[in-house]
Amino acid sequence: MSNKAREIVIPKKKNIFRIIFLYVGQGDATLLAIPEKGGYKYVLIDSNYHESAGGIDLIKLLTDLFKDQKEKLSIFINTHPHKDHLGKVKEIYKKIGFDELWHSGHKPGKDHDDEYKELEFVIEKLGLDKVRLLKGSREDNKIDEEVIELGDINFNILAPAEHVVEDIKDEKPEDRYQRIHEQCGVIRFKYGKKEKQILICGDADYKAWKEHITKEAMLFLVEIFQDSPEFSSSTVPLFSTILN
Repeated sequence: MSNKAREIVIPKKKNIFRIIFLYVGQGDATLLAIPEKGGYKYVLIDSNYHESAGGIDLIKLLTDLFKDQKEKLSIFINTHPHKDHLGKVKEIYKKIGFDELWHSGHKPGKDHDDEYKELEFVIEKLGLDKVRLLKGSREDNKIDEEVIELGDINFNILAPAEHVVEDIKDEKPEDRYQRIHEQCGVIRFKYGKKEKQILICGDADYKAWKEHITKEAMLFLVEIFQDSPEFSSSTVPLFSTILN
């Protein structure tokens, strides 16, 4: 019996870095299939499930992807703790599992309390040695003051700066919301003999790009194409970028 999730997500050829932008309705979710010693390492960046907008059921997709396999989700990365980028994180952890959590360190306003509590639950369950903070750096493969390997690719964490995640006394909810957008996690991934690069930007807005992101990054154009695969009972659009 065919497994559509694996057929679409996993590259047919070795040494392909595949980035899949999943339609979840409101919000973001991006799945990375990262080449690693002839196999693949899987990373999920942000999550949500907006059913009324026809968003993909992430839990179903990931269940199908890892069904009867030794592989699993290695890392969940949260660019910022707003509910449309953090939805279902507790369920993903409990039903799918992942080894590490990378997050921006922001504390959101009350409108995002439920999802933030789910993030805190995951942090407690993983333990602090499996949780890393996103901090802007010019160094390759550095996170939370440590240089690590992420499969066969390289990465830079361009934002946030450490000081901008601190709470501000008497900050208005709308100002907090905007500040987190402006200073959410931004990560550049690099791969290939003729190196290509792609940025994952969370909800970084124009002010963020103007004031600090474009000073640190050059975005190389990459080929983006569209598939319309079936995932079990769901048909969803996928935007998949392949770097090789």
